[in-house]
Amino acid sequence: MFIEGIHSTEEADRIEQAIEAFDPKHIRSAEIEDSRVGFALIEHDHHNIRYQSLADIIHKLGTYRISVPMLIPDYKRLQGTIFAKGLYDIWTSKAPLFKVELINAQKGLFDIILPPRVHQKNGFNFGDLAHPISDPIVFGGLGLPMSYPGHKGQGGMAKDPILKETQFRKAGKKEKVYDPKLMAAYQKLFPKN
Repeated sequence: MFIEGIHSTEEADRIEQAIEAFDPKHIRSAEIEDSRVGFALIEHDHHNIRYQSLADIIHKLGTYRISVPMLIPDYKRLQGTIFAKGLYDIWTSKAPLFKVELINAQKGLFDIILPPRVHQKNGFNFGDLAHPISDPIVFGGLGLPMSYPGHKGQGGMAKDPILKETQFRKAGKKEKVYDPKLMAAYQKLFPKN
């Protein structure tokens, strides 16, 4: 998570302390690596603590831009295909929990911006985007490789649809009804080598 607008080490310390005090059972630690960069590495149980809860704590302490980077390496290739519409549909279906901002189209780099919460919905967590984007088509996703790259090798998470399909099948997960047009477009874009 990136927190832009931190101006001092003392301010960073206040944010860390507020996050850790929020739910000691589910938040193990919070560390802002560099107050100038504002990268916050928060070790927490993501099933019980969602990103909006963390963002709410930070927004109460000041005016900040809070974001999580997301990388979809094939984004440029997807333009004009059914996948571009699929991504847009996923993002708009989650609004206003977050806003997706394109940072670099060539790299497929985005920021997921977490605004102050204006409603009482549960909020956003990594799986809300990772599953619909990276789950294989036969299991209800778009089958696209994606990651949350973190910062300097920390806090990242990568999702590979081919690996996920293998894991799902080993676990006995049942296939879902999928759009054959999506599968045809996938096979055209990503032919097997």
